[in-house]
Amino acid sequence: MSYLTLAARYRSLGHWDEARAVCRNAATQHLDSAGCHKELYRIAFFEGDEAEMQRQVEWARGNIEEHLMRSFESSAAAMRGRFRSARAQALEGVDMAMRRRLTQAAADALARLAAREAYVDNAALTRERVAEALALDQSPEALIQAAQVLGMSGDASRASARSWTA
Repeated sequence: MSYLTLAARYRSLGHWDEARAVCRNAATQHLDSAGCHKELYRIAFFEGDEAEMQRQVEWARGNIEEHLMRSFESSAAAMRGRFRSARAQALEGVDMAMRRRLTQAAADALARLAAREAYVDNAALTRERVAEALALDQSPEALIQAAQVLGMSGDASRASARSWTA
């Protein structure tokens, strides 16, 4: 079992100290991944530890997976009701992914942003983000995710269509 898998399982069980120890052990052995730092960010968020959250953001700066940390920051902002900030951070992560030619990662981030817009009943932005995501990725997984998000937003006709447009 990988360090990340073990840490994620500990976190999901609420054993945050154990999850944190696994990630820190991975770091001392130079086996830490962006995933371990995301786990540390999640734990810090749950504990309300802003300083630790910021340390993990700083760790990601310049890293090839920095766009993923931006996504975590976006989710944290949304959970706190800071939707403008959440949108800005998510789109910053999309831009980072696109600059690195990580098209599928950018599409995934747009789909997550679309889902968040659906949760807050913003149908127009939901459709816009889904269209942007599908412009980048038309894989079966992306199409399923688009249908689910459009369905969540109450857009049944687009969710069941074979060809989606904004």
